[in-house]
Amino acid sequence: MLEGKPTVLSGAYVSESEREAVQRDVQVLNTTHPLARGFDAGQVVAFETEQDYVVDVLDEYEDEETIIMARGPASEAGGTASVVAIDDDLSGMRVVIVGFPIYLLPDEARVTLVSNIAAWALAP
Repeated sequence: MLEGKPTVLSGAYVSESEREAVQRDVQVLNTTHPLARGFDAGQVVAFETEQDYVVDVLDEYEDEETIIMARGPASEAGGTASVVAIDDDLSGMRVVIVGFPIYLLPDEARVTLVSNIAAWALAP
């Protein structure tokens, strides 16, 4: 169904996980991936909100998936995946999973991440 089609899933409930937890920030883990371009290794980006957001804990992955960002140190379940890129050469499928509403990021981080997602997902 998704063969050769770039797909982006973003939001509070984008996985089949049975776990939910408050997320307040993300931390950049994999700066070698194009989705992390413009971010520093270990950089923590706090969400721009005064309320706590309860979102799925993205805790189920296979080898072809790359964790780009994790829940940050101020979040519950810190260190678990938050932004994941899947690149399947066999099917040509590229999927990005953002396990929180993108609008929670500050403007600069949001623009950088969305630009990186579009460039990577649409690249030949």
